[in-house]
Amino acid sequence: MRLPLCALLLTAFAGAVSGAHGDIIFSNVSISGSLATGASYETGANDIDFILPDAIVGDPTDPRREGDLVISYEAESFDPLTQDQLTLELLGALAGSGTISLTETVEDLINPGVIASYSVVLDENSQLPHVVALGFDRTSTHVRVEKALTLEAFDTGEFDLANVNLIEQVHHEVPEPTSGLVLMLPTLLLGRRR
Repeated sequence: MRLPLCALLLTAFAGAVSGAHGDIIFSNVSISGSLATGASYETGANDIDFILPDAIVGDPTDPRREGDLVISYEAESFDPLTQDQLTLELLGALAGSGTISLTETVEDLINPGVIASYSVVLDENSQLPHVVALGFDRTSTHVRVEKALTLEAFDTGEFDLANVNLIEQVHHEVPEPTSGLVLMLPTLLLGRRR
């Protein structure tokens, strides 16, 4: 009866240890540009969401037919941020001539240099939300992310619109090797006992 209790305690301890390193710290958040009025952000344990109430151009806002946003922030973590698990989710609407141009760069602040970049132009034929995982060249515990968006919806006589309501960005960490070993310890003990 002692062995299962020991295994349970070790598993609980390992979960507590690995969970202590899970939060990502977001700092130096900046939202600017002609479409940034009323913009705000919220952070979670490993994500940052940008709420953009004024990021709309086209027929509903005529004569405003184009505008821009520049969003930047830093993400810092005890465990390295993984090279290919940064997920960008873009929610909005496009119609007629409406386009959303997005460029994103991720800069490593520990060993300076750009470790990921992405560029896309979305139009009415694009699927929204737009979701993509960016591949990092290497991991880092401290990165700076910058995204530049240009919205355009020129008058064509049809309904023309470009709108971004929300940008969700999720960062994932590489688990510590020692955390994995601690989690395996109860299994190893059970195997050895038998």
